[in-house]
Amino acid sequence: MTLLYFLIYTAAIYAGVLILPPLFRWAGTDEETLFSFSPVDHVLVLAGAMACAGFIEISGLPWCWTVPFAIYLIFAWAMDAKVQAVYDILHYPVITAEGVAMLAMILIQQPPLLPLLVPVAVYTGFLLLQMWQHCYGFADTLAFITCGLFLCNVALATGGLAVFEALAYLLAMANVFFLVCNIGNITLSPYWKLKTRTAFIPDIALATALLCVVMVR
Repeated sequence: MTLLYFLIYTAAIYAGVLILPPLFRWAGTDEETLFSFSPVDHVLVLAGAMACAGFIEISGLPWCWTVPFAIYLIFAWAMDAKVQAVYDILHYPVITAEGVAMLAMILIQQPPLLPLLVPVAVYTGFLLLQMWQHCYGFADTLAFITCGLFLCNVALATGGLAVFEALAYLLAMANVFFLVCNIGNITLSPYWKLKTRTAFIPDIALATALLCVVMVR
């Protein structure tokens, strides 16, 4: 049964990623951001889908919010790496799903914390949008919020790290990966702007994946 679920999760994630480019093309999105997967990309996407499916099966986390996040993470990683852009609309459904999952877990596990969650979440999201979009961009900010929500859910579900620990590590690791990959490509004024456009979501995704492994080991 474990192998069967692994294969089902792999197929669902792989198909979900591959269907998005033609779906966006059909919706009439900007020609400059359209792309298709090469044969090598297919192999990499399949490998990513298998890795995510293995994580979901080993961790025992609910598929209803882990499979959509896996599809989102792999596609956003691929799109940002290929065209240095990610559709904003891609983030919103996943942010909503992760937010609903978090509310449900907090309601079940720690109901007294629920009244404090909304103002803290709104304030944190506002700060991230105001600060990060000046440094990196709006899409990168949404990606960080999405991955942060997912890690909070993993922390709540597994107890592997405290929620704030998970967010702190994500912020630190993502920026370390980004700085290492962009030495010489950053101007410190104003707002740590890049001299040439480059992808940041792969760094956020890598930090998220490593933290997930640590949290469920």
